[in-house]
Amino acid sequence: MDPDSLQEFIDREERYTDAVIHLAKELNMAREAPAGLVVDPEIEDEIKRASPDQRFVILNRYVQRYEPFTTFSSFINKGYSAEAAARKVNSLYQMNIADSKLKSQLLNLGEYAEIISVGDEPRVTGIGEDPLSEKYVEDLLTALQSEMSARLFLEDRLGEDLVRYLDHGSFEELIAALRLFEDEPRSAIAAAGRAVEDFQRDLAADYGSEDRDYQSASGIGQLTMHLNGDDLMMKRHLHGGNYLGGMRNPSGGHGKDTETLERWDVSSEVALEYVLAATHYIRSQYRYTTELKQIL
Repeated sequence: MDPDSLQEFIDREERYTDAVIHLAKELNMAREAPAGLVVDPEIEDEIKRASPDQRFVILNRYVQRYEPFTTFSSFINKGYSAEAAARKVNSLYQMNIADSKLKSQLLNLGEYAEIISVGDEPRVTGIGEDPLSEKYVEDLLTALQSEMSARLFLEDRLGEDLVRYLDHGSFEELIAALRLFEDEPRSAIAAAGRAVEDFQRDLAADYGSEDRDYQSASGIGQLTMHLNGDDLMMKRHLHGGNYLGGMRNPSGGHGKDTETLERWDVSSEVALEYVLAATHYIRSQYRYTTELKQIL
């Protein structure tokens, strides 16, 4: 669909149509192609079938995957004003837009997608008063009832700069792991393991030496040994990487155990521990490699 056809379809002025196209591309709902604007096949049929009062559900899903919005919501949830949150997001993501305009856009997105309640003080809705608390596992279970809560939890644990460093796929794997651990513990461990391995490979590409053959390294264990050989980690990171690699194989990475030819039973509690350990390993390893900070 070309812009003129879209403008005719939505029956609005050109400036409004351009804004719609820009937003759709920012949220990865559509992309430019030689034949014109192409809508993500995942939502093309949904858009056609959805009534006007149902469309927020479609937008909700894509807004939650938009990192500037997730970071903005995280700041709001931590008590920052909308102005301060927008200013920080603008700086982190180099949006090249006035802070006031960015604040307005993000609040409008959040309100329409029914993620942010806009009143005297904007508030992230539907996730409770303290969704990021780790004091008790029950708090975490409550927090993980929605995808947005999982995203905010990871933003809080990892930090905005590390979230930006992680490739999109790795971050999505961690979100999937947090949402799967209770009903599909084996899948949760597999997803978290993939996130760790991809993170290690990115770290090796950016900070590792050419003397080590990272490309042929198979899995978390071998990557851990190479990173250790390049002095990019401490002994605790070495132990942590070996633990994650060792637990990943029987729990989510491979099939039957070589000794017994039986599969390991995997509980949701073990899966949750693994996902949290993977998240904090990534944070600790990143801080040490990039800043020589010792954080567990």
